[in-house]
Amino acid sequence: MKLVQDKLYHVILGDSLADLIYKVNHAMEDGWMPQGSPYKESPVDWYQAVIRPPVINVPNALVV
Repeated sequence: MKLVQDKLYHVILGDSLADLIYKVNHAMEDGWMPQGSPYKESPVDWYQAVIRPPVINVPNALVV
């Protein structure tokens, strides 16, 4: 499940906490990382910011 392409920051909206967890888990499978805590705006809207760290291709770089 691709949520966003070619972006480094995105906010995921869930209709419930379970829906948000489901969507964030799929985003994490695609390389996104949660940033901060979930935010509840109203009784039904949950938000989670996610970031995609840039991958820097440097010759002879030590990757740990």
